[in-house]
Amino acid sequence: MKREPSLYPLSHDHHHGLVQASRLKNAGKPSSERTTKTIASEFIEFWYSDLIRHFREEEDYLLPVFLQYSSDHNVLISKTILEHIDIRRSVLQLEEDLWRNIEIHLDNLHNIGKMLESHIRFEERELFPLIEEKVPSEELESINKIITSKMVG
Repeated sequence: MKREPSLYPLSHDHHHGLVQASRLKNAGKPSSERTTKTIASEFIEFWYSDLIRHFREEEDYLLPVFLQYSSDHNVLISKTILEHIDIRRSVLQLEEDLWRNIEIHLDNLHNIGKMLESHIRFEERELFPLIEEKVPSEELESINKIITSKMVG
């Protein structure tokens, strides 16, 4: 799928998110070379180093501009934000379990992996194509400049 170049940074983040989602979904399987606790810890690191920033960039910059040009897609914007909240809630619970040294249940890791993968697929297949269709390239380029300047600075 050809992506608007201004959305490359966010799509690139999605790729890394899918790698993490796969690790979470495969936790505990014979093919997984990491322990459950290691997978959970590495995911929490990814959460703080990448995913929080990614969610904020979408919520603070991309979705408001999309709403400006396409108020008839409020349901997709709401779905995006609600999925972000669900993922946040699950990640915070996982982090608390790690912090309290409570056994990490495979079901929890698998669930977060499934939620994250589903969310990324939704954004890449439904949300981003509509944004590309509705939001002028200049606006997307402005968002890209803000996002990339924050990554550098």
